[in-house]
Amino acid sequence: MKEKIYSLNDIWHRQRKRPNYGSVRPVKHHGTVLVCVLACLAIVTATIAMTAQSALRIRNEARTQRQLLQTQFLCEAGMLRAKQQLQAVPSYSGEEWSPNLSPTSFEKVFITIQVEPSDLDSTRMVKVVAKLAENESSVRFIQQSHQSKMTVVDSIPKENK
Repeated sequence: MKEKIYSLNDIWHRQRKRPNYGSVRPVKHHGTVLVCVLACLAIVTATIAMTAQSALRIRNEARTQRQLLQTQFLCEAGMLRAKQQLQAVPSYSGEEWSPNLSPTSFEKVFITIQVEPSDLDSTRMVKVVAKLAENESSVRFIQQSHQSKMTVVDSIPKENK
């Protein structure tokens, strides 16, 4: 028997005509890949949504804490104003005070000062309520109050007779 000798050209043509089954994917696997991609996409979307919600909650809590601190400072300012007014005028009974502040997230700042006589003649009960509101009739507002006793010193010395 005689062996047939193949030329390089024959070998090359045979290899090109032979189907390469290793690189062709069966059709049934396309759906599985699509389902996996969609599942991963759903997980990533849910994670991003939860992160955004958490960031918004943290931002709102930080804003509320800042506003509570602002009302605390306003109450302290109201106490100082009441002390100054009581030193100037011992019959001072309080006021509605709306300080002119630099722009904040709230349009209206209200400080209510109430001064009431106490058991002792020279002592007054001072109550200060600070309120931050978006406008005068707003439903959303931050409010804090402080109460303290203050001693009134007469600025006019009594004459000995």
